[in-house]
Amino acid sequence: MKFFTFIIGLLAAVWLGSASAALSAGAEYNIQLLRSGNPVQIRSAAENIYHQRGAAPAVLDTLAGIILQHKHEQGRTYVDALSWGCKALGISGQKRYYTLMKNIADNGQLNGKLRKYCGRGASDLGGPAGEQYPNGAITPAQSAQNPRTAQTPVPRGNYKPISVVKPGMSMQEVEALCGPPTSSHSYQTGKAWIPFHFKGNDDYRTQFKYKGQGSVTFSNTSAYTSGMRVKEVHLNPNASGY
Repeated sequence: MKFFTFIIGLLAAVWLGSASAALSAGAEYNIQLLRSGNPVQIRSAAENIYHQRGAAPAVLDTLAGIILQHKHEQGRTYVDALSWGCKALGISGQKRYYTLMKNIADNGQLNGKLRKYCGRGASDLGGPAGEQYPNGAITPAQSAQNPRTAQTPVPRGNYKPISVVKPGMSMQEVEALCGPPTSSHSYQTGKAWIPFHFKGNDDYRTQFKYKGQGSVTFSNTSAYTSGMRVKEVHLNPNASGY
């Protein structure tokens, strides 16, 4: 009986370990955004990680790789996205990213804003501990060998069609119900250029596209938060997903 109990316990431990290793829909979506190469989407993922105060190790390593790969970019949009990335790594509490951010902060040839936020992120971590990134990590250069595959989500679980999505739902709710999109993109609306539009709602939108289903469009709720809610759903069984 004791031997039987031991075997059952061992099988349960293996099953739980395998289940915990699987990435959530939200984690897969953030990785998809980071690998897109689009600085607006990279910033969106970094903000998600920051507000969640961390993410799965695979997501954090992908973010660190993006920062390392694009640290020499001088465009304002890219610098802003990477700065958010440094904030996200700093608030994660994972000290394996300390050396990466400290080296960027101390590199006088890099953008000043990026150096500032990497310096703050390194200070938040307080110092290095354990194996430092990127030793043994999968870099974006490796994952980018097949960009189309990297951007195509792998279906997991029994997701529902986007016809169940209702206006007002959050991105997280939609991902939990329908899974990660086939592709996505973000853009500014005309409201972003209206003077005295202090509330800042609907200044920008993000559209999830689902192959064979259609699209879900999200709108920001305020200039003071990064929250986005469903604005409209378009059903199209012929949608390519791109």
